[in-house]
Amino acid sequence: MRKRLRKAATSSEIQSPRKGKREQTYFYAAMDPADLTEGSERDHEDLILRRVPRAVAHRFRGAAGARALTHAQYLSALVSLHDTARRRADEGDSAMSAVLHELGLQTVSI
Repeated sequence: MRKRLRKAATSSEIQSPRKGKREQTYFYAAMDPADLTEGSERDHEDLILRRVPRAVAHRFRGAAGARALTHAQYLSALVSLHDTARRRADEGDSAMSAVLHELGLQTVSI
């Protein structure tokens, strides 16, 4: 069974019974009920991104929020958009192919 990280807080956010200030981080974990069922397959995964440039993260959150989408929904839409652009480039759209190549999103095999 896997534990899922739910919340992290620093010691300044939680009153510790001990006197004095120490930099500590507290983690709260809870089990996902889907993980308790043997043989169950989840249709989603958790994704954590690190070191995203601040401006990109701000634009991502803003664009998702402006469309009333969750971050997962917005990321899914961007992946679908890339698939469509990739398909157009593969069908001979040289302008789309050039843009994707410039962004480092040329066709690869995985």
